[in-house]
Amino acid sequence: MILFTTRTCPKCEVVKKHISDWSNVTVMDIGTPDGMAEYIMNDIRSREVPVLVDADIVQIGAQPIIEYLKKKGIAK
Repeated sequence: MILFTTRTCPKCEVVKKHISDWSNVTVMDIGTPDGMAEYIMNDIRSREVPVLVDADIVQIGAQPIIEYLKKKGIAK
């Protein structure tokens, strides 16, 4: 599971604060070449972050991501 963020994204920080189990979550900053390459390879078409990719499921925005992670038992 990949959480796409940027260094200056306040909503991204909110999502990160909710995550209680980081074992299956990788954070990628799309402000870096590696992060942007991964973002493009996952065919993300959103200009908004945070974006969470879990296999074929894509969640966009802080609240949908937090709700999804809570259902998976990864967020508090």
